[in-house]
Amino acid sequence: MRVSCFRFKGLSITVLFCESASSSTLMRPVMSRLRSSVASCSWQTFQRTILISLILSILCPSISASGGNCTTSLDCWLNGDCVSSGCVCDAAWDGGNCEVLSQLPGYQIWPNPLVPPPNNISQLASSWGATVVHSDVDGLWHGYFDVVCGNLTWMHVEGAVIVHATAKTIQGPYTFHDVALPQESINPHIVRASDGTWLLAHCRHPEQGVPQCTGNYSDADFGAFFPKTDPTRRKVFDPSACGKMNGVFSIASSSDLNGPWQIHDATIRANTPLPNPNPTLLPMPNSTQVYLGFTFPADGNEYIGLASAPTWDSDDYDLVGDLMLFDQQGEDAFLWHSQRGFHFVFHRFDDDVNVGGYAVSTDGKTWIGTPHGIYNLTVSFGDRGSTTFMRRERPEMLFNPDGSISALLTGVELYEDYGHSSLSILTPVRQSG
Repeated sequence: MRVSCFRFKGLSITVLFCESASSSTLMRPVMSRLRSSVASCSWQTFQRTILISLILSILCPSISASGGNCTTSLDCWLNGDCVSSGCVCDAAWDGGNCEVLSQLPGYQIWPNPLVPPPNNISQLASSWGATVVHSDVDGLWHGYFDVVCGNLTWMHVEGAVIVHATAKTIQGPYTFHDVALPQESINPHIVRASDGTWLLAHCRHPEQGVPQCTGNYSDADFGAFFPKTDPTRRKVFDPSACGKMNGVFSIASSSDLNGPWQIHDATIRANTPLPNPNPTLLPMPNSTQVYLGFTFPADGNEYIGLASAPTWDSDDYDLVGDLMLFDQQGEDAFLWHSQRGFHFVFHRFDDDVNVGGYAVSTDGKTWIGTPHGIYNLTVSFGDRGSTTFMRRERPEMLFNPDGSISALLTGVELYEDYGHSSLSILTPVRQSG
């Protein structure tokens, strides 16, 4: 149902558009002379037509707002409102229950493309996920990219650095600025604390003697090529070594997006091994409290957990609710909060195609996870066509100033070669219905 209002010869006219499964039909204009004090068809006028839902139940008894049945916004996955037993989705979401992210054509943002994807894979530098934020100080977008030497290292971990690059627009092109965090640093997520401090959550394990790549075209080693099978340039690496200690994760803090960064290590207090927590921080507004999303292993799989601390620089973070929040398997979680509640997006393991896992909670303690993916392996690049990637992981949402979702960041890989063909991409989402 759509509601429009306009004025004609002093009358405030409300028009009902009742949407059925097959078509949208203009049922009839319902005209009513409002109070003489109402001078225009304004938001206040619209509020006075709240009884429209009762009229609709008479005129269109079988119609729902978007086709999905609901009783609360939880049935709309906290991505829309439940109106007249139907989900009215926010602009970024599609589906009868607002369960699919409405993505627009995407952009490769690091390494910078020499030619349009997917035919531009570097012989060396590969990026596996990113975190991006806008600065009100210099007006630039600041990106922090997980980068490895794809030909020389194992997976997306060995020798990884966090590269800092900037751009005038969110989609780039991004220009190399510096290496924000040295080897080995992975899985960055940047947020701002209530005191204005920038926090770059990540996992780290100091490492020396591993080839370093940045994706910067001015680097002499960017286009270098060493066979992946060269045993002199590879070493055995334990991918679970992030932090090297049980439950340890790191927060780099700075008052400036350009650094310098100070490292604070913290521990998740849980009675289970947490070798690679993949941290994501969520500072609460007007509060010092901070939430932490993390990954933990169980029964040979991985799952998503939640902890919190009174301040971001606490030494210990305590569990919120049960360790296992929901039963979907996954990793690489990103956590955010909206007016409706808490949201997790993560890389899910139980579907090889619909890989965008998603879970929601109204209180942070009781969670439900979707049985489907909010995105899959296929990305449109507009007039350059679409690409179905072998892997698509490391999700992060970006937001408009009003808190609505503006874009999705992911790390993608063309081939199952553990790091050589990976890129960080940005896919904007729909901004209006």
